[in-house]
This record gives sequence, C-alpha cells and structure tokens, in this order.
Amino acid sequence: MAHNHSHDHYHRQNDGEVDPKNCWPRNGCTVKRKQLSEIYPNLTVRPRPEPQSNDNDHDKWSNEYEQWGPLRCPCGNGYFCREHGDWIPGDEVGPGKAVPADQQRQGACPSSHYEEDCSGRENYVGRRDAIEI
Repeated sequence: MAHNHSHDHYHRQNDGEVDPKNCWPRNGCTVKRKQLSEIYPNLTVRPRPEPQSNDNDHDKWSNEYEQWGPLRCPCGNGYFCREHGDWIPGDEVGPGKAVPADQQRQGACPSSHYEEDCSGRENYVGRRDAIEI
C-alpha cells in the first residue's frame, strides 16, 4: 500500500509533539524491516550504514542514499539516518532525542544507534536489517 502524504500537511499538537494521526495507520512512525516495501514500495535498496569515504563501496552507497535519504514519514519528521541507515521515528526528532534530518552530522544520532546490541530495537536498524536473510 503506497502512502502518498504531502509534506505540506505537517500537523503538530500545541506542545510541539508529532500528531500521531498524521503517521501511518497501526504503527505510528515505526518502520520495521518487514514493513519497508509496504511503506516505501518504490525503494529498491535497503538503508545501510555509511562506509568510510575512502572505502571502495562509498560510491555505491552514495547512489543508494539518494534513493532512501530523502524518505520521511507522513508527519515529515521521521527519517533514515545517514550515519547508520537506522530509522528515527518522527516523535524522537526534537531536543535531546534526535536532530532533524537536515541537521544530521556525524555523532548526532540517538544514543541507541551507537549501542552494540540492537536486538531489542523495534525500528529498522541498517546494520541488522539491510542484510538479506
């Protein structure tokens, strides 16, 4: 099922929190590996961590990033981080949690992106979920 929501229709509650009614039905701003092709049917690559700039794979990754880097959830805030390829839900974007997509920089992801064990994380994790099983 394609989700054609205009980013011109972002709605926030008075306190600045994301209004969940503007995110996907049943799952808010959550993106799990199994949902990736349903939520983004035109995506032909899986978000994954950015390799070092001198890595032979960086050019391929850059081309892939052009496809998944601009993706957002319907609230306009959720995105896949460039550094890890991990999904950041829209309700985590804000002071003390995650920077907006246009302010991404090395080391600015939520602390969970830097934890070695990602097995308990619900959302898409690039290093775990980009690998085909």
